[in-house]
Amino acid sequence: RQRKEGMAHASRNHLLAGGVPRYSRSAMYRRKALYKRKKVKVDPKQKKSVHFKVKPVKGDKNGEKRVVPAKKTRRSYPTEDNPRRIHSRKVVRPQKLRASLAPG
Repeated sequence: RQRKEGMAHASRNHLLAGGVPRYSRSAMYRRKALYKRKKVKVDPKQKKSVHFKVKPVKGDKNGEKRVVPAKKTRRSYPTEDNPRRIHSRKVVRPQKLRASLAPG
């Protein structure tokens, strides 16, 4: 399927405050309908414990290849500590006028 010209890609899972994604991994699994897709098993012969892979890169002036880590980094990191709101014990009460005041 070809992408339309001028259409920019936008993430379906935008970040909230502190870099926390809006939807969890399981929620995105559901939203992407990954349960409908075919799961492909990898042969044990193909598995190798290599730390880095060399991937080809297209374009004349791009160096033709990149060395990328074979294993992706962790999916979740602890987020920044956001300051918690301090709970206020103040109660808003209706205002009372002094008894000695008279209208007019």
